[in-house]
Amino acid sequence: MNLVNFNSSSNCRILLRCFLIVWCLVALNTVGPVIRESDQASLVAGAYALVSGQADFSSPGFYIYDKQFGSYWFLSLVIEVARGVLGLAVDDPFTVLTITNAGACLFFLSGIVAMLWNIRARGVICIAVISVLLGPVLLFSAPLASSNIISAGAVGWLVVLIRSHYVNTWVSGIILGLLGWLAVSCRVDAVLLIPAIVWCLSPRPTFRGFLCWRQGWILAASGFLAIVMGRSLTERASGSFYDFFFFPKIFAAYLTFGLGVGGLLLLLTFIWRMVREASFGKARRRVTYGIGVLVLLMPFSIYAPQFFTPRHLLTTAMGLLIVVSSSRGAALLITLASGQRRLACTMLLVSTLVPMVVGVRMLDATRPSVVLLDPTLFPTTDGLWPMGSYGSFLFKLRNAKECPFDHNQRVWNAVATVEFPSTEDGVVPIYRTPMSAYLGLGAVLQGKYPIISREKGFLEKNPFVICDERSLRRRLVYLSDVKAKDSGVAELAAFTKERISLESEWEAIIRCEAPSDFENVTDSEIEFRIELASVFGGDPYVVWSLDKDSVFHATGQDFGKKVIIASSEPFEMLVDGERTASQTMLDVPGEVAFEGYIIPRVIECQQAFHLVSSGQGKVFVAVSELPLFMSVNNL
Repeated sequence: MNLVNFNSSSNCRILLRCFLIVWCLVALNTVGPVIRESDQASLVAGAYALVSGQADFSSPGFYIYDKQFGSYWFLSLVIEVARGVLGLAVDDPFTVLTITNAGACLFFLSGIVAMLWNIRARGVICIAVISVLLGPVLLFSAPLASSNIISAGAVGWLVVLIRSHYVNTWVSGIILGLLGWLAVSCRVDAVLLIPAIVWCLSPRPTFRGFLCWRQGWILAASGFLAIVMGRSLTERASGSFYDFFFFPKIFAAYLTFGLGVGGLLLLLTFIWRMVREASFGKARRRVTYGIGVLVLLMPFSIYAPQFFTPRHLLTTAMGLLIVVSSSRGAALLITLASGQRRLACTMLLVSTLVPMVVGVRMLDATRPSVVLLDPTLFPTTDGLWPMGSYGSFLFKLRNAKECPFDHNQRVWNAVATVEFPSTEDGVVPIYRTPMSAYLGLGAVLQGKYPIISREKGFLEKNPFVICDERSLRRRLVYLSDVKAKDSGVAELAAFTKERISLESEWEAIIRCEAPSDFENVTDSEIEFRIELASVFGGDPYVVWSLDKDSVFHATGQDFGKKVIIASSEPFEMLVDGERTASQTMLDVPGEVAFEGYIIPRVIECQQAFHLVSSGQGKVFVAVSELPLFMSVNNL
């Protein structure tokens, strides 16, 4: 804890710079051919289509192009440089991911390091910066290509320019406008950070001083220009808000394991200090710090009612970095009483460093245990995130291609093995699912034109459609939903299906084709896998095939998960040495009807399932990706 006693700004600056170097090396070492969410796939596919001439820069119809067109342009430049200057084969699925991830990561790291390299860091400020940088939202987002990361890199550079000695020249005004335009064009929610930049960096900390600061108006004008330009590039603007989504358990998990305990404590500390100053300070300070509370909470409050992923906290984390690295924000921590400052340093340091090596594993919500490896993972729209043990998860992220840890990598590995069929004019019809952007990226890299839709009549207009098996079997659970029926998923269930990905044990890619006789569709391995969806009731799960005399070993990571051993014919297994016969679903109380035989279990220890006999049917082992207390049915 000697760091707490550092009174020398130079010593703390040296320590912070050493940390920044190590932090960058870790982030760059994690970069690889990893994909985590459909937004990333859409972004890379669009950038590649622009470079290869498959789409125009004006109104290409890409995913939310009006709100992140700068990110598409940035990644297209990265791909062009990699192909033209470095001579890399950018049409390889894994190479293009590595290139785009590396390009976005390098730009982000450069902006953050430039912003923090020369700040006047006292002990508490140094620890506060480390707490934000080691937060999961930055750790796990930095090595991936995303509009959030690219925009954050631009924000870092514009903060550097504002702090420079040349900020009042006309040349710097133009560059500042370009950087503000780039930040907002890469991701429109960067406008939420402009008030924080004005509050922290304007020379006069008064309401009138904020309004009169010329650089603030340059940023506002450049951001407005980016928004208008985005609207002009698309025929139809995308929505600014998603559906309302707020569940207390999910909100708490995303906030705690997204921003990190250290980052959350820092946010609360700043709010407490600003509220205190606004309540008890002089009249001018009350206004100043009252505004400070609003600008600090603005990025968080916008996303709070539509909190689909911890990645939405990235603007909040950037706001914290801007505030804590500014003299105005740092003063709130430095002026703490010595005892309060020592307590704040200790709490921030412990709550930041301990989760890097220690995690939580929960068999259910009431029985947590402390572990060093394999903590419980929780679901987000960016795949699975860990409850602590962030250091070990970074190694998983780095090796995700060889050792997939969630469905994102498994589906992408399957996509990478597919030669996509197409119509005579090169069109690949893709049935829209949460994973369809992955298939679209695979088709674009092969020079083909994906059309992704789920509209009524889409199936009838095309001789076949491509779909991922995982999404199809999950959607079939909701056949009672009128929207699902209208979208054609019920009809798609009757289509003949052929697995076209080479790796059948991954989340397969399938070709669906309308049969000549809808009443004479024969069962297949794919059909049986899809049937398993009803057993899991909409929860995500993974399926493997099991041969006679083979063994499935449940590990500690599987605690609290449902495992179903299933076959279309009766079979027997040794479950932890005890011979167990399969049973029909109709004999299992509380379960749904299922045309097959199963052995259901909830894993509570490291169990072994040894297949000893089976009939003519193939035997599958299906394991839920999440513990039962995280079931979608428990929300």
